[in-house]
Amino acid sequence: MRPKKSLFFISALSVAVLLLLPFVAVNLTGAMNAMGTLIILLLAVNPAAAVIIGAVSGRAFKLLWWVPLAFSVLFLPFYWLILREIVPDLTIYACIYLGLGYASALIYHVLLLRKNKDNAQK
Repeated sequence: MRPKKSLFFISALSVAVLLLLPFVAVNLTGAMNAMGTLIILLLAVNPAAAVIIGAVSGRAFKLLWWVPLAFSVLFLPFYWLILREIVPDLTIYACIYLGLGYASALIYHVLLLRKNKDNAQK
């Protein structure tokens, strides 16, 4: 995937995960269901999105190194807007998403370099 296509994919995934899913969870479900849905988003969907975003940005890490950082940094104000209050405890989740994103980017980048090195030797 070329960097422009990667950046489009990452942007679309980020908007969907950070804006659309919490908005749907808060506004279209009941009060009790909204909290459960937000917990599922925080513990399952957002970490998976951070890993996917990191892996995609690991393909062109020199150009897209900032994308996992942007996902983690934008997570806080978007969730604060959705919840309509500032929750400082969400910074822990943002740090975890940052670590997951960069770890997956690094792993994918190293695996890609190893694959290219093996192909060059053949």
